[in-house]
Amino acid sequence: MALTPEDVVNKRFQPTKFREGYDQDEVDDFLDEIVVELRRLNQENDELRKKLAESGAGTPASSAAAAPVVEKVPAPVKA
Repeated sequence: MALTPEDVVNKRFQPTKFREGYDQDEVDDFLDEIVVELRRLNQENDELRKKLAESGAGTPASSAAAAPVVEKVPAPVKA
């Protein structure tokens, strides 16, 4: 299952009972940073998929036509 920004927002950790845990504010701040980055990456990914679909570059025929042609050069003959 892919991790979504909502998964991070909704994640809840159990409080510790026998020792001190992490600073809750620090964890929350870091999770907020992760959510922002995940949302940005998801948006960028969606935009790139749309561009790819619009260009038609996702089809095998067009990607084969765009591939560079490499010609073999014969080896030099020793005299």
